[in-house]
Amino acid sequence: MGTLVALSTGSVVASLLSAVVALPLPAVFSVWMWVRLFPALPQTVLGRKGLAWSWSATRGRFWAVAGRWLLWALASGVLVQAIGTAIFSPAGVAAEQAVDAAGLASLATLSLVLWTLSLPLYIASSTLWALGLVPIWRDLGEPSPATDPPDR
Repeated sequence: MGTLVALSTGSVVASLLSAVVALPLPAVFSVWMWVRLFPALPQTVLGRKGLAWSWSATRGRFWAVAGRWLLWALASGVLVQAIGTAIFSPAGVAAEQAVDAAGLASLATLSLVLWTLSLPLYIASSTLWALGLVPIWRDLGEPSPATDPPDR
């Protein structure tokens, strides 16, 4: 019995240790790759060789790029949430009253109306997020001839 308790305690400790060590590794790797490669989006649209340029342009600038992106993401997220709350709080109250008055049949129609109203907010949110990429991309500099050779 004592051996089983020791084995189960050891397996619990091993499981916890593996969870503490192994779970953050993919997240850290994903964030690192995101910061290194997200400037490729505007470069691909406006120039050529987006991935190669992004990789070389962010070399040695990880924390600067990550910090600017995080600040922009927080600021734009707060703005979008404030606008969404201002729009959808009264709509939610109206929806609740309409469903109480008309019953379940109007719930589908109301859901469709609220979903349709949310589309412009989603588009504005995506646009606002993308606008935050432009200053970061611009400050990383123009592609050098080594990473973006001229056509011949």
